[in-house]
Amino acid sequence: MRSYRIGRYVVPLWLVVIILAAMFGSVLGYVFWTMNVNVHVQEPLGVYYFASDLNLFPGETQQLQVDLENFASVNYTVTLDFHLSDANYQSSYATFSNDSYVVVPGSQSLTAWIKIASNAPAANVTLTVYMSREAYPPS
Repeated sequence: MRSYRIGRYVVPLWLVVIILAAMFGSVLGYVFWTMNVNVHVQEPLGVYYFASDLNLFPGETQQLQVDLENFASVNYTVTLDFHLSDANYQSSYATFSNDSYVVVPGSQSLTAWIKIASNAPAANVTLTVYMSREAYPPS
């Protein structure tokens, strides 16, 4: 039977084979038992309704309704930020609600408002609404 000399020790070939097999098996076991899992972090809020057209006269206030779904299991604080396509018109004649809303899991309607000054001239502008969210309660 064949053997190897390591320093002052004589090691039989069968023992060397067992040690190498154990090391190789450990590596293979690690490779085959290692798993990769895809993790997807998704936007928890989805808007499914908002007014697509508003008609106001000078001096009027109109409510804006935004219906959304919170798909997550946690609450969020949502802020709606309003911008007209004509910044000068907005700063001179339009006022928007500046509220924050606590959005719980499930469907919910947020109600905001726009007020047009009584001295506002006629205009045809586009309203853009930006929605931002933060954890509630804030940490």
